[in-house]
Amino acid sequence: GIASAGAGGGAANCSLNKCTISENAADQGNGGGVINCALVGCAVVANSSYLNGAGTYGGSLLNCTVVRNTSGGYSAGTSAVAGGTLTNCIVLGNFARQASVSTTNYGGSTLTFCNAAPLPVGLGNTNVDPQFLSDEIHLAETSPCRAIGTGITPGTDLDGQPWVNPPAMGCDEWLPGPVLATEPGFQVRPGERTLHWNVVAAGQSPFTYAWFKDGSAVQDDSHFAAAGTANLK
Repeated sequence: GIASAGAGGGAANCSLNKCTISENAADQGNGGGVINCALVGCAVVANSSYLNGAGTYGGSLLNCTVVRNTSGGYSAGTSAVAGGTLTNCIVLGNFARQASVSTTNYGGSTLTFCNAAPLPVGLGNTNVDPQFLSDEIHLAETSPCRAIGTGITPGTDLDGQPWVNPPAMGCDEWLPGPVLATEPGFQVRPGERTLHWNVVAAGQSPFTYAWFKDGSAVQDDSHFAAAGTANLK
């Protein structure tokens, strides 16, 4: 969505649970993703704002991941998270349109048991590489963000998997059971005259992959290749 005359491109004054808040904009105000909302287990990805809080402005975030949001950098508006209270969150890899801006991830916020850069003042905070999978939301098995959160997070994570105690930081709880980190997507390669399908899985590797067409398993032949992998050609 676009909040063309105000703030809160995706939502305002709401409680959101296990939501992906993506590609919203507040093109004349604050809060590109949301404003004054309570978020639990949400991914806030690739939103933008003319002013501050490209991802979230105000409100509270529990076990959320905030990445790849872009703030305007105008009128001191610089951060993806502005004026919020965060617990067990990951806030990394966000941007501002002005190259000179350095406070692109968070500002005017209270962070505890969060992974953010620069290292926030507060109990349990860190600024390590979270070791995301390629979707920049799900955690790899080796992620240092596993089991270093605090408290007991209600409900389940973004994938519907149970939180452990202590929970991971971010919206994804790593568990051995396989889940799709991204839905299958495709890429057309005109020069090769090929169509590539790919998927990202999270959980305990190694994984076994199978692709189906018209109810039948795809096999390597003159039309298909790498049918037993995450990247079907």
